[in-house]
Amino acid sequence: MFSEFASELQRSLNYFTGADRTATVGKVLLLGNATKLRGLSDFVAKQLQLDVQRLEKFDRMDGPTVLGAPAFRENRLAFGTAYGLALQAAAGSFLQTNLLPKEIVVDRLIEAKKPWALAALVGLFAAAALNFAGIFFAWSTYAPRLYAAAFAKADAVKSASQAASAALEEVRAKRTEAAAQQRYLVDVQNRRFQTLDMLRAVESLLPRDPPGKPAPNPADRNELHIESLDMQYFPDLATWFAAAKRQWEETHSVGGTAATPPPASAPPAEGAEPPPAEAAPAQVGPKGPGWVVQITGHHFHNEDRHKPEEGEQFLRSSLVQALLGNGDEVLVSAGPWGGRRVPVTELGIGYPIIMESPKVQKVQIQRAKPTATATGGPAAPADAETIELKRYDFTLQFAWQPTTPGIPKPPPPPEPAAQ
Repeated sequence: MFSEFASELQRSLNYFTGADRTATVGKVLLLGNATKLRGLSDFVAKQLQLDVQRLEKFDRMDGPTVLGAPAFRENRLAFGTAYGLALQAAAGSFLQTNLLPKEIVVDRLIEAKKPWALAALVGLFAAAALNFAGIFFAWSTYAPRLYAAAFAKADAVKSASQAASAALEEVRAKRTEAAAQQRYLVDVQNRRFQTLDMLRAVESLLPRDPPGKPAPNPADRNELHIESLDMQYFPDLATWFAAAKRQWEETHSVGGTAATPPPASAPPAEGAEPPPAEAAPAQVGPKGPGWVVQITGHHFHNEDRHKPEEGEQFLRSSLVQALLGNGDEVLVSAGPWGGRRVPVTELGIGYPIIMESPKVQKVQIQRAKPTATATGGPAAPADAETIELKRYDFTLQFAWQPTTPGIPKPPPPPEPAAQ
């Protein structure tokens, strides 16, 4: 009999721990007068491998008369259930353990909520029916013929408004066109002097020998032979500069400038830190509308005795540096500063770039061979002679944003908004 009791008790404990994985059983209390059987608690403890005790006293129960009664002392093991129910009824404790299977609990919960779910469905159906009835009533009472006159008047007002708006836009367009035409005529007057100043500035910046002292050999003359000068308008010069960024870097690369390189400084003393390298300023390029001026030409300043001022370097150290503002000042013909000399940058000229720089080629040219007269007078031309020279062809472009010196420059174009 003890074995069956222990087995039933073990099955109950297994179900409880299986239903709640976090629960642990630390002690088992035996209730009822049957627990008075000798050896029952020890046998159960041995079978369950747990601490098994009999509940023989109630620590929080008061009342000497009841506690001292012989009937209570003889049957105190049978009062455990009554004591627990009394505590729950007095709200002194509550039962946390539920041995009812979870499936049964869920079924009971569903059964309890079925009426409420049915009532909710009925309410939704009734609301949908009322909404449909209202929409159907509004639709059935609408008659297009009753509003035809109002619609016609609204369409007529809309057409008149559109016609007035179109007429207003046409007037504005004509006004803007007239203002642009007037501005164009004014700009043409100013641009005539600006173009002349630009051409005069380019011509004055070309390298040349002292007046009246040209070198006998064309290869030794400091001159550039200009073959053509063209111009193209760009709504935004940043587009041109972005496409020519590589040529810009090659034209103004380190070691390619016309200036004489600085002498090498003495090495730092032992233990001293080297001076920091000076960073080159960032170049953003021109922005806004303007013109790109292209100059094509050649020169013969390419003999070995001219090194390093030969080929591209001669062009860079002469015209490129002058267009950067490192040359002589140029004369202004009109405007508030007419008759004054200003740096070339004041005319809106800048960003020179060597676009094409082919290799130097040998060519043969003919020149008149001078001869001296018998009387010692000036030389007279004789038969032509052929000489061999080294020719360097180039294509150079620079940006020109026409500006009249002395007049405040317009503000720069706004930066494009970030996407």
